[in-house]
Amino acid sequence: MSVNSKKHNALSHEAIVKALFESYESIYAVDVGTSAFQCFHESNSYSSLRLEDHGDNFFDALESNMLKKIYIEDQEFAHRMLSKEALCAGLSRDKFYTFVFRLMIDGQPLYHKLRATKELVEGRPHFLIGIRNVDAVFRQDKELAEKLTTMHSKELSHLDAILASAEGYLEVNLTTDTILDHSPYNLHAVLPDSFRAAAKNGTLPYSTFMKWHAEHMVTVSKDCFIKISDRSYLMKFFERGEKRASASFSIKAAEGQMQPHFLYNTLGTIQEIVLSDPVYASELIGDFSIHLRSCIRAMANDAPLPFDQELANIKAYVNIEKMRFGDKLNVLYNIRFRDFFILPFSVQPLVENAIRHGIYERGEQGGLVVIQTEKKEDTVQITVEDNGVGFDVEKFQTDLSEGRQDSTGLKNVIFRLDKMMHAKVKIESEVGIGTTVIITVPDIENTEQ
Repeated sequence: MSVNSKKHNALSHEAIVKALFESYESIYAVDVGTSAFQCFHESNSYSSLRLEDHGDNFFDALESNMLKKIYIEDQEFAHRMLSKEALCAGLSRDKFYTFVFRLMIDGQPLYHKLRATKELVEGRPHFLIGIRNVDAVFRQDKELAEKLTTMHSKELSHLDAILASAEGYLEVNLTTDTILDHSPYNLHAVLPDSFRAAAKNGTLPYSTFMKWHAEHMVTVSKDCFIKISDRSYLMKFFERGEKRASASFSIKAAEGQMQPHFLYNTLGTIQEIVLSDPVYASELIGDFSIHLRSCIRAMANDAPLPFDQELANIKAYVNIEKMRFGDKLNVLYNIRFRDFFILPFSVQPLVENAIRHGIYERGEQGGLVVIQTEKKEDTVQITVEDNGVGFDVEKFQTDLSEGRQDSTGLKNVIFRLDKMMHAKVKIESEVGIGTTVIITVPDIENTEQ
């Protein structure tokens, strides 16, 4: 081979080495037999450490010079890991030998990764040792690991947090259709005598328990409750990898009145969202606070209030319902006139009925609710319209008067509007088409009185 060829090969080899080791702070070659060493590559930041770049014994140099540049808390570890015995033992097991330690650069401890391998150099076995700055990546990984640990801890307590806001719970083995555990709230009290003994000794089937509740306790969104609590449905749902199935419904309280689970469902769902979308959860808490304040204010004072306050409550309630129903629930606000007073919680229950009885019953199709106000001479007309399932108005009113239908909320709204504001409520509905409720408030100049 000519001199020029040898020189060309040497230059090519040097270029390749530099390209391969560009991301390294330094590269050492250490003769395994003699421990003599040479530094092939040194970055600007590493050269500022003023370490020996060659010598007769790498391990002596490490003891006298290099260890002084290693962060004091890592010196003992690095000394142990960089002993000749450790290198030989590690490379006898694996192709590469690696560990992470901190070097003091410009007065700051920065994470570096050492990677060593054993190769023949000019016919003699050498340790090839590379040191790379991994501070940014390592700190990022460390932060992520800490976050994952925190998240895991939160997940372990997450079920407890949800159950803390729930009125009751069931632990069920869906495969065997068995109730394993339950909260002691009123499981036995509400069941018929024939079920109580089975419930107490743990032999009451889950499907029997839920079917009885659907038939005797659930009064609002019964179809949705039946679907979401069905054993076969839940098994397929969870087998797909889904984690949570939820439904909004109401049950009869012991005294026969309506007992909504809106509060418990809302808090439980917000707790779950906090983990995945804290910003959205914060917005929902704001909406829930508005709705809760409206409830408390209405209990304390039933006097008419500006319509804008009732509208704020309606919008907060709708946002909470959209949390569960998503894009399947659409609400349009066509507010043409707003300078008037209305009773608190007189329009919101109509919107709630439109969503729960009209739109929810459409299932996956979802639907639209339109809330409209307009001034007509000396009256204000408030309209709540939905394209839900609709119902037979005449039959509904007959069932209502004869006690076969429970609609305490609607009757209360109509009664209050009539007695306190001389307002009239008109209900129009058609099965399969939808429902329209119109409130006509007369003499708007005096409605504040």
